[in-house]
Amino acid sequence: MLSPTKYKLKRFLWRLLFSFVFGCLLVLATLFLSEEISWDQFKNTIWNILSALIRAWQFWVFIMLLMGMVEAIAYFVNVYKNGGIVRLVYRFTGLVIAPVVVLMVLFNLSQSYVNGEDYEYTWNHTVENISECASSAYENDYKQRGIHVFGKIDDLTLRPLIQNNIEWITLAPFIGQNHVEGSLNNLSLDPRQRNKDSILIEKITLAHNRGLSVFLKPHIWLSEGDGKWRSDIFPKNDNVWKSWSANYQEHLLHFAKIAEQNGVELLCVGTELARLSTQKPDFWKQLIAKIRTVYSGQLTYAANWDQEYDIISFWEDLDFIGIQAYFPLVGNGKTNLKDMENSWKKYSKNIKTVSQKFDKPVIFTELGYKSTEDAAARPWRWVTIYDRLFTKVSFKTQAIAYRAFFNTIWKEDWFYGVHIWKWQAKASNGIFEKNHDFTPQNKPAQNIIAAGFATKIEK
Repeated sequence: MLSPTKYKLKRFLWRLLFSFVFGCLLVLATLFLSEEISWDQFKNTIWNILSALIRAWQFWVFIMLLMGMVEAIAYFVNVYKNGGIVRLVYRFTGLVIAPVVVLMVLFNLSQSYVNGEDYEYTWNHTVENISECASSAYENDYKQRGIHVFGKIDDLTLRPLIQNNIEWITLAPFIGQNHVEGSLNNLSLDPRQRNKDSILIEKITLAHNRGLSVFLKPHIWLSEGDGKWRSDIFPKNDNVWKSWSANYQEHLLHFAKIAEQNGVELLCVGTELARLSTQKPDFWKQLIAKIRTVYSGQLTYAANWDQEYDIISFWEDLDFIGIQAYFPLVGNGKTNLKDMENSWKKYSKNIKTVSQKFDKPVIFTELGYKSTEDAAARPWRWVTIYDRLFTKVSFKTQAIAYRAFFNTIWKEDWFYGVHIWKWQAKASNGIFEKNHDFTPQNKPAQNIIAAGFATKIEK
């Protein structure tokens, strides 16, 4: 007979095994149902999939939650066996229902505070495009009126973009990498690449059919960032660098061929790779030259606003100077339009100097503001769970930040356009979306962007 300690250990291990197997099955079922992976791909890559799951901390949090559910079920079954239905109801009410009710009350109180902004905005529908195809202001002033679009694209989801005077959509396929000092995932070993390519091509075709131009902008996605960002990527030794550079070139040439075959108007050769762009300029010059052998469209690079765009040396090899324009405009919590405009005027002097130095126009490959009070103070900061629970939604700050941009930088003759971050294709159609996210959808910022894009600038 097992001792109490060994019995508890055995029970724990059995429940852990059950939770692990059940969790794996749930994840795989989700992949199948979302058409992320086929049965043949699963059979050929089962060990890679399991390895990826085991290395992901989110998966183990999920497993612990499953184990907690199993333990709770076992506990209440035992209560019922020993005390009957009355004791079960008593325990369930005290341990489950009462805490849930308290949490719901606290959550509703926090959401009342979060959504408590008093900001009135009168929507201007006269600036909207009522035709079925994108407008063509770009042909007159050469300014790209773009936005990053995520999610499934179809004629229905493209209609609001056209309505708000969007003329370009930015598509951002992701390239996988585990950590900042390692190599990229190998393109040829990704079982889902063919499916990803077909989805990407379908999006390009749909956009072109509605008169929209396309900016293809690959991003590296770090699965094990450990608090670091892609700007920190730098292979740890010569061997890793050789592998990384070869894999990156393979990825970019792959996207360049897709862009050429499908008439993509603009391709980005890299996004926010600050250490590599400034310390290995020869690699980028050679890569750009190779891309031009397979792609006849225009090229840019998306440089970080801080300590990158103004020290890159290979702008002369590209068609546009691209900037991820998350410049801080004001102090935290301030929403003064004049202060934001003055900040843009200050930044524009340096941007113009770089433009003149290389004799190249500038585009903002990203510009975006959250719906929070600190949006203009720290535009680069992502929305956190804390924000969603305790930070006020601020449509006002987001709206004024966009207005400051259109009142200043947008009018400059050396400035050739912007690609807003970001638009969710599956967003609901409510008048105002009470969320903190970057998307301007159904918020005053959407109408301000539509008005700004409707303004034709004389060249």
